[in-house]
Amino acid sequence: MPDVLARLLDAVDLAVIATDVEGTVTYWSRGATALYGWSAHESVGRPIVEITPALGAQDPAEAIMGGIRSGAGWRGVFPTRRKDGSVFDCRVTLSPMYDDAGEFEGIVGVSEDVSDLHRQERDLADRTERLELALESGRMGTWRWDVQSRVVSWDEIVEGIFALAPGSFDGSMDTWVAMIHPEDREHTLAAVASSLASGSDHEVEHRFFGPDGSVRWLGGTGRVVLGADGSPVGMIGVASDITARKAAEAHLAQLYVAEQRAHAAAEDSRDRLHFLTQAGEVLAETLGFDETLRRVAELVVDRMADWCVVDLVDDEVGTVRRVVVATSVEDVGALPDEVAALKPESVDSPGEVTRVIRSGQAALHPEVTDAMLQLWARDQEHLDVMRAIGIASMVIVPLEARGRTTGALSIISSQSDRQYGRDDLSLATELARRAAVAIDNARLLAESSSVAATLQRSLLPPELPGAVGLEVAARYRPGRRGLEVGGDFYDMFAVSDDRWCLVIGDVMGKGAEAASLTGAARWTVRALAARETEPHRIVRILNETLVAEKSHNRFCTIIVAMATVRGDVVSLTIANGGHPPTLLRRANGTVERGAEGGMLVGILPDIEVASEDVDLRPGDTLLLYTDGVTEARRGSQLFGETRLGAVVAGLHGLSATACAEAIESEVIGYQDTAGRDDLAILVVKAPSSDAVDAAAMQAIAVPKR
Repeated sequence: MPDVLARLLDAVDLAVIATDVEGTVTYWSRGATALYGWSAHESVGRPIVEITPALGAQDPAEAIMGGIRSGAGWRGVFPTRRKDGSVFDCRVTLSPMYDDAGEFEGIVGVSEDVSDLHRQERDLADRTERLELALESGRMGTWRWDVQSRVVSWDEIVEGIFALAPGSFDGSMDTWVAMIHPEDREHTLAAVASSLASGSDHEVEHRFFGPDGSVRWLGGTGRVVLGADGSPVGMIGVASDITARKAAEAHLAQLYVAEQRAHAAAEDSRDRLHFLTQAGEVLAETLGFDETLRRVAELVVDRMADWCVVDLVDDEVGTVRRVVVATSVEDVGALPDEVAALKPESVDSPGEVTRVIRSGQAALHPEVTDAMLQLWARDQEHLDVMRAIGIASMVIVPLEARGRTTGALSIISSQSDRQYGRDDLSLATELARRAAVAIDNARLLAESSSVAATLQRSLLPPELPGAVGLEVAARYRPGRRGLEVGGDFYDMFAVSDDRWCLVIGDVMGKGAEAASLTGAARWTVRALAARETEPHRIVRILNETLVAEKSHNRFCTIIVAMATVRGDVVSLTIANGGHPPTLLRRANGTVERGAEGGMLVGILPDIEVASEDVDLRPGDTLLLYTDGVTEARRGSQLFGETRLGAVVAGLHGLSATACAEAIESEVIGYQDTAGRDDLAILVVKAPSSDAVDAAAMQAIAVPKR
């Protein structure tokens, strides 16, 4: 190869190789050294197949050489190994060389590394295959839109989505727009226009009508195609039928809504159950009548109302009176008092509250108008008050207990703008049912307590009579807040001018039967004391009387004492029928226990009675008590006789009244509320000479407590 030509080829940095007709290298350019790694010195004179081996070449070397000798060139790509052992894709272009006589004298070839190009071609082919697979798997079709011509091109899949025969789409943009559901056209075209203006991709979902008139869904993605000058020239994109997906989404949405509704209903049910449970706990407490009414109203305004009004029927006069008004509305001034102060109305008068009471049927008014208020109002004052409340929605439910309607519960919404419905009516009805029973129980409890208190007072002296030379005080406390008549009793009455009878007793049981026995015992003792001077005789005759009375099986314990005042000494004769013994505190602080023994009164025909005589000198104090004192409990521990003796020993220099108060206070302070029993205390004290002189002009009257 001429030197000038060789230098020229080296300058252009091409991998140029020349061989003779035998394939021996005759020229090796610098570009060839850079490509293959062999230098010209290493290559020239060696067979080309040793330096640039064609790995796995498809065409035999002789066939290639034969073609070149005949004057034809050859081009091909095959893997080739470099000097360092690395392999690359080499594209070789071979051409024949002729001498001046036109005789074939060798081959010149140009080589280049096309590994990257092949890789790109393979990647492109792979992506194309994947895209075709994705489009086919997802039933996605392709489309193209030319902006200038407004021609739209669809493939067969897109035509199939719209139920068109292959190749039947006319390519008109207007045809496509006409196929879009009328309600979806505006936002679909707006998305396309926005994408075209911004150059960004867009996604659309729109409905269209199928051949059978059914509504179907299409989803698509579009991308702007830019021209050489950067301006949009068209769009390309894909589309698919998403009707099934939309149906599934709609079904899921329905399930979600149903779940939310069920959850809300469950939450509401839990709230209502919690409210009714809370109401039940409040109403189950032992509350007074007025307190029960107030708590019911407070529960309502705390949970479901701006105002709550409780009206009760007064059966004696046939009127409905307003007993409780509660509100959660602030800054209403004296309005609650004005509502409460409305004059009672007749049960037969017109109005919603009286109608509900008469019929026993609840009233639900989701929306209350002024015309309705005018219809319900019994006078102008009533109308003004209802307007001031601002009644917007209201529920009125009857209060029914034990087969009778005792009143009505009005639940009112005003400022909160809450509109009551059937669920609220159901909740109010259940609350009213529970409240009515609690209210009626409270009423019966109040009546029972009043009867019990009245009966209890009749079984005790209204006050202890004054006695010159004798200081006496008493205390009585029922065990259960006066709900039943207790069995403990005491009495004191004059037998003569200087002689007094003192009695303390405890009847087994409580209630009416115990009360009858208490009254019988007390009045029998009074009758016997008028003719019997010995206390033990009185106890024996009382026993005979009770045993003879066969209509009951009750018994009692009792102490009967006769006290005689002689100067500053009080002489007592004491008879004990099965009762706790007396405690005598001497003025010097020592405590003496009285006679024990004696038998219960009212069981056996003949009983033993323990008797003793005791003299009280100035400062001495005698305590008579029932077992409610010593058996007062704190947990499992009793107050006991030892503790009582210590309390009595500490009563230094106190009056009979102060002694009774101190003992009662110690006992009540010790015991807990569980199992509390009745207790009665009777204190007898011989006063000092000065006190006797001061009392000579008047009797000491100590009211019972």
